[in-house]
Amino acid sequence: MKHDQLIALDAIVSTGTFRGAAERLHKSQSAISHTIRQLEDQLELELFSREAYRPVLTPAGKYFTVRPPECCVRCKGCAPPRPGCAPAKSRN
Repeated sequence: MKHDQLIALDAIVSTGTFRGAAERLHKSQSAISHTIRQLEDQLELELFSREAYRPVLTPAGKYFTVRPPECCVRCKGCAPPRPGCAPAKSRN
């Protein structure tokens, strides 16, 4: 699981579309789709149902967005940060 995959997932959820996520992240729609497909393959889960016009979170996708992985909660530089997420403390 990579940071950019989690950022893409969050962008899709917050904008409601792969296109909106692509615009927000300044990437192509196909790049966002590929990133999410890689994440789904790594997790061996389907995070979105793509049968409707807009992507719909599956139960696994809902779990990931409600309880993000520890690496997402503690990451730095999330843009925009998820409500309730605390950035990692500096190790200075």
